[in-house]
Amino acid sequence: MKFERLISIILLGAILGLLALDVYRITLGVRQPNGAHDLHPYWYRGHSLRQGLNPYRASLENEIPSLPVTYLDGVITQQPPIAQPGLPTFISNTAPLSLFLFSFSLYSWPFAKWLWVAINLLLILILPWLVLRSFPYDLYFKNLDRLIIFAIAFAFGSTRGSVMIGQTSLIVFSLLLGSLILREHHWLISGILMGIALSKYSLALPFVLFMLLELRPKNFVLLIVALIVQFFGVITLSYASGESPTTIFQDYIQVFKQISASHDRSGVQISTLLPPDSQLVIPIIGVISVVVLVVLLFGLWQRRKMATFTIPLLNYHLLAILIIWTFLIAYHGGYDLIMLLVLLPLFLFALRRPEFWRFTDLSKWLLAGILFLFIGMMCVPNSWVQLTIQKESDLETMLFIERLYVFMLLLLFIAISWMLSRLGSTNEVLEKTNTIPQEVIQYG
Repeated sequence: MKFERLISIILLGAILGLLALDVYRITLGVRQPNGAHDLHPYWYRGHSLRQGLNPYRASLENEIPSLPVTYLDGVITQQPPIAQPGLPTFISNTAPLSLFLFSFSLYSWPFAKWLWVAINLLLILILPWLVLRSFPYDLYFKNLDRLIIFAIAFAFGSTRGSVMIGQTSLIVFSLLLGSLILREHHWLISGILMGIALSKYSLALPFVLFMLLELRPKNFVLLIVALIVQFFGVITLSYASGESPTTIFQDYIQVFKQISASHDRSGVQISTLLPPDSQLVIPIIGVISVVVLVVLLFGLWQRRKMATFTIPLLNYHLLAILIIWTFLIAYHGGYDLIMLLVLLPLFLFALRRPEFWRFTDLSKWLLAGILFLFIGMMCVPNSWVQLTIQKESDLETMLFIERLYVFMLLLLFIAISWMLSRLGSTNEVLEKTNTIPQEVIQYG
């Protein structure tokens, strides 16, 4: 106990140090001219909505807002340009999240971007807690385990990167976790959170599919609520801009097409491993999807013989697999990898309670090795990688890093599929597990 207390104190100090380091690095990054640049499109196109125009149409046609513009922080812009030099102006998320982001146009750009950073820093503080609460067996964790997850979450490069560039990944991931946590007893709030998160559909997709795979009536209801929230977002945007809902939907489609064309084969996805002109991308994505489908069907078949208290654990494997699948088949930025935080409770729990998976000592060491490799790749700064490899350009360096992420995702998929196949049935787990919290037994 004394040793564990000492480790806990060390980890607590590490958490505070990592948090301070994150704040310092984020501050340096945001102070740069391109800091928080992914917020800029919503801030800029929010001016169009303030002037009664459709921000999506303005984005597609590159319309320029009228001057002068008065902000709530007292700044008045009378001379062009309103847009900040060199920053993007094309919006991609749908309403209702975009409506929230458009509200930042009420403030001048320096004030708006620091306000957005402050909100994201608050989300960083609660994100590890949300990750733990989303895991159905979080009651098993000791304080040391919780501190480990907090420390790793703060050390994740994608956590810091998401805030520095002003991405919406952090808020969307938080909304998705909140929806996951509340789906059992507060389905209406869960549906509203899911509805807002659907604005970034590339991140919300695995959670939507997971809700469907759970086959719970409440899940279907909350997903209907989520769609209603999206619909009301369109209605609100239609009212504010004077455009019909049909026009808004058509603009959504045009935006989606442009985004798909612009990303092509960049980012974290399986196509990153192939030559630019390769014709094998679609077939490989098809093969990966078929393999994932087989693993999911195996999990659903296995669920029939599971005890009530082990079903949530099996379901969590399915969620992890769906998240990895979406990363492999479609474009995601490195900042989106923050969603892989959901794997930490699963891996730590497997090392704490290996009897659920009938693990041997060799299996535990193998799993621990995969976990350390995963943590290392996610926490080592990209700048350190650049110092250790020799590439002719920054683009080649980024491609190298993205390929490493893809190999890591493939390894994680294999590991979790293996864990799913090892998950014990009802009698096997009951024979080896005699300390099951009542809250877990009653789950589901």
